[in-house]
Amino acid sequence: MKTTFTPIFFGLIAICLILSGIQSHAQNYLVSFEASGAASTIDSVRVQNLTQCTSVLLMGGDVLHLVPTLGLDDLALLGSQNLHIWPNPMSEYCSINFSTQKTGFVSIIVYDISGKTIVRESIFLGHGLHRFNLSGIKPGIFIINIITENGTFNRKIVSQSSSEGPVNLQYSGFLPTQSDASIQSKTAWESDKAIVDMAFSAGDLLLLKGISGMQSTVRMLLPISDQTVNFEFIPCTDGDGNNYPVVRIGNAWWTAQNLVTTKYNNGTEIPNVTDNTTWHDITTGACCDFDNYPANSSIHGKLYNWYALETQMLCPTGWHASSDDEWETMVDDLGGMTVAGGSLKMNCNELWLDPNVDATNIVGFSALPGGGRNNVSAFNNLYESGAFWTATESESWSAWGRYIHSGSATMQRLYGFKQAGLSVRCIKD
Repeated sequence: MKTTFTPIFFGLIAICLILSGIQSHAQNYLVSFEASGAASTIDSVRVQNLTQCTSVLLMGGDVLHLVPTLGLDDLALLGSQNLHIWPNPMSEYCSINFSTQKTGFVSIIVYDISGKTIVRESIFLGHGLHRFNLSGIKPGIFIINIITENGTFNRKIVSQSSSEGPVNLQYSGFLPTQSDASIQSKTAWESDKAIVDMAFSAGDLLLLKGISGMQSTVRMLLPISDQTVNFEFIPCTDGDGNNYPVVRIGNAWWTAQNLVTTKYNNGTEIPNVTDNTTWHDITTGACCDFDNYPANSSIHGKLYNWYALETQMLCPTGWHASSDDEWETMVDDLGGMTVAGGSLKMNCNELWLDPNVDATNIVGFSALPGGGRNNVSAFNNLYESGAFWTATESESWSAWGRYIHSGSATMQRLYGFKQAGLSVRCIKD
């Protein structure tokens, strides 16, 4: 007797495999963004997964879709960045967005939980990003199966609709492939928010940098649910007009970037001293570029002698150079000196020398290895260490600083000659 397998049989097999796979993976999360403080809108958000060392860029109104990290055997389950659905759960309708790498026929099939085909569509599509709108399906769990020239992708759809039909699948948009297909242009589909996928595993730490005009704020996120992240924008503009990203650590707002100004906040120039003898002898505020090479300052910030901090005008108006006590408060919050260095060091970059021991950047401080210039003018330790002045004097000839090294998670509290050139971070008044 010949056995005949019906389409419903194959649909049931597909659904069983897909649903069991979905249950075995981490939860998908949707993260949206809002602004407060000195700005009411967000221009863009840069998201860095500090655990996996990946990043994506979103426009201000976009939604971040955190997709469970998949193994090779799971690629057909979620389709990586090629397929996303919004909203999901859906009410009366949802948008189905996916990319095709080749021109050709695409089949779209939606099954209900019993394996019955609800809607099927075959269409010839070009190379690029495409959008379909799905409406009219009843409440329940459904599986969408998209077969393209570059692979087959499946996703679960949860419907909370009150509709009784008819089911309608309508093509609504095409955008030729851009250089980064994972970013869907907000201007291409102006009436809808774009959803940007990002690989994610439970426990991953995300650094979010929201930008509004010239202002930027850093937030850290350990996702455990769908949520809206608020960026509180705070002005932080130095005497040159440079704007600094800011991050809240404990109860204090810190600059999340080394100071780079060539002017005090009253507009007065800070002498840029290149001559070794002058640097050694000067007892007033001065700055320099590492190795007297300006390109180093564009990455690591400038180096300042302590006399520049003593003026109390080095930081942006409304901000001040961080004191030894303020550094100590942050260190205590991080668990002490033996771990604070690793917690503050920027990871996922090639600036710190290997091994960048225990670097996590867990609070978004993003410490860089800017090196230093000693009191006899020798430059040292670029890419190897970050040394930061505090505003606190030690002796008449010295002041306290903090030191972080690529080869250790420990932070050191040291004092040095006031003529030394170190990096500077500021705290909001």
